[in-house]
Amino acid sequence: MRSLLALALVALPGAADPCTADAMLVVDGSASMAEIGLDAGPVPRIVEARAVSPAPVLGIGQCAFLSCLARGRRFSVVTTLAVSVPVIEANLARSGLAAGCVRVRASGVPVLELERAGSGAEARVEAEIRTAIEEDGSTAIVLGCAGMADMAARLEARIGLPVIDGVTAATRVAGLVT
Repeated sequence: MRSLLALALVALPGAADPCTADAMLVVDGSASMAEIGLDAGPVPRIVEARAVSPAPVLGIGQCAFLSCLARGRRFSVVTTLAVSVPVIEANLARSGLAAGCVRVRASGVPVLELERAGSGAEARVEAEIRTAIEEDGSTAIVLGCAGMADMAARLEARIGLPVIDGVTAATRVAGLVT
């Protein structure tokens, strides 16, 4: 039986916001990170990781986007800072999934505030989600930062539409490809 080997965040050079990272799950219990070349030097991006890994490599964004599309939903992505928007748009385009996305939006919440009690981060993310529903006509929301994962269930309960976090989506897909 294979197991989850790693969740890696791959920061872009000069990125001010950790959510401008590619994130990947590598599913394989038989090889170490070193054996598949993922711990030598800078961690490769998802495309490069797929080229060297004998195991499936799943992008958390891609899995979240596919989750929305599999439900027949048009979605908006709500992320942290504006610097993340073009990166996520490029990931959507590169994966061929941009047509399902209505818009990528920034909540203006720095990543570190997501974890700070009393920061108001969740309320600001929720406000941006409500704007996405109203202005974009979205029928699902993808949270565009792994640091938002613990908010998904609470936000979905309050919003009344699917709120998908990529970590959970990729973990579920990993169970299917192992």
